[in-house]
Amino acid sequence: MAGPGTELLKIMPTLAKVAAWATLAGDCGCKDYADLMDTWGVAGCLRREPEIVDRLLSKAPALIRSTQYAHNEAVGLVAQAIENARKSSSLVCDCGRAKAAYVGMCFWCDNKQRLDR
Repeated sequence: MAGPGTELLKIMPTLAKVAAWATLAGDCGCKDYADLMDTWGVAGCLRREPEIVDRLLSKAPALIRSTQYAHNEAVGLVAQAIENARKSSSLVCDCGRAKAAYVGMCFWCDNKQRLDR
């Protein structure tokens, strides 16, 4: 199952990846942060969405970082990555938590959808 961090790395524009790598002498820490996002999972990333957006913007050059366009783009990328991760596994409920594999239902919310549907 691909988590939100892995999904974010997949959809990040190539230009943004190159800019972050070049300005930070080759180690932007993006992979480590993506791994952390994967550990948080969908629900954890939803709770930390503003923090994740701020982290993305902190890696952009100052001129770009200050624009509303950059903020809106970062918000959209994070939201899309979380949504992609949510959809990537039938073992994840719409609430973002794992369903119980042996019964196929979420015990955390009222969504009692079966895994096989």
